[in-house]
Amino acid sequence: MAAHWLVAGATRGIGLELARRLLARGERVTASARGMSGIAEQEGVTRPALYKALSETGDPQLSTLLGVVKALGLRLAVEPAANSIASP
Repeated sequence: MAAHWLVAGATRGIGLELARRLLARGERVTASARGMSGIAEQEGVTRPALYKALSETGDPQLSTLLGVVKALGLRLAVEPAANSIASP
């Protein structure tokens, strides 16, 4: 089972590089960043709107999620759950 890492400052520098390398190794990563204003601006939304969309009760559009992932320099991968009906 892969380890689960919390990486702070994952929008640039060492934090970004660490998150990328851990993900490349198949580790589970939770990344945090301070640059929400920059991400919101890049996505064409206000910072409060971005926080609301990504909150526990938010309902973000897929385009918003993909934009945030791209802004963080990451990629999103989807795979079947171990107990899913679909088999590889």
